[in-house]
Amino acid sequence: MQYGKRAHWQAIIVIVVSTLCYCLMDYHSPFCQRTWDGLLFYFAVPFVTILLVRQNPLKWGLGIGRWRRTLGLTLAGAVGTAILLLVTVRMSVFQSYYGLLGPQTVKLWPWIGFLVVDIFTWEFFFRAFMLFGLEPAFGELAIYVQMIPFAIAHVGKPELETLSSIAGGILVGYIVRRCRSFWPAFVLHLLISVVMHLL
Repeated sequence: MQYGKRAHWQAIIVIVVSTLCYCLMDYHSPFCQRTWDGLLFYFAVPFVTILLVRQNPLKWGLGIGRWRRTLGLTLAGAVGTAILLLVTVRMSVFQSYYGLLGPQTVKLWPWIGFLVVDIFTWEFFFRAFMLFGLEPAFGELAIYVQMIPFAIAHVGKPELETLSSIAGGILVGYIVRRCRSFWPAFVLHLLISVVMHLL
């Protein structure tokens, strides 16, 4: 771990801002639409915070990172995700929960567009802002710190999904840290969400 003053204060700022944004997301809806609220609380505020601490957002996971590793691990993760989905997608607990959230009453492409924005802001918040923001002070432990609110955010979903989000948050955190990019997490999460909602 690095315990420099800059890393120390950056960690404090990231912890306070992420906790504040997480709470505000539950209590306020300035746009009266969860997708746009997420764009504000899970992306815009954290992004501005990165700029205020005088950091390059590309170094906080928004860049392509180590592109060969990013591409390879994303493809490997997609194969693993596909195998996992083959096992779980037809389970009744997931069918009953996600069947209600699919695009029954709206057009497919606008629905997918909103889903893309949702997943983008979600993954940026946990896997870019929190992980890379805390890494200078916590090192590898930043993976486990960001996993905690990520798992808590799944409470209310099927129990199996909530419990598996602990392992998933750690595994994806390792991939993102290794790639220096949050894009693998975004692609894999989007794949899971589209399949779970549509099938």
